[in-house]
Amino acid sequence: MNSKFFLCCRLCCFLCFRFMKREHLIDVTEVFRVLSVEKKLRVVKLGFYLLLFVLVMTRIYAAGTFSVVMSVFHSDNEELDIRSSILEF
Repeated sequence: MNSKFFLCCRLCCFLCFRFMKREHLIDVTEVFRVLSVEKKLRVVKLGFYLLLFVLVMTRIYAAGTFSVVMSVFHSDNEELDIRSSILEF
């Protein structure tokens, strides 16, 4: 979990620094000079977001698989009710 946090934290810092340097704004007279750099940057960001999406989906799938495996070992006929576990406190 910490590695995902640090990945997202680095991206957030990078985007904040770009915002503070006002690099997020595009000047219409210079748009074609920086077009290739911006395109590469956006492709890298898209790849990063896709990587995070795949990591999250695999974690969700792994959690569901683990839940199914654990339900085999705990063969109670009772359903897990979150409300009853909260009301016990």
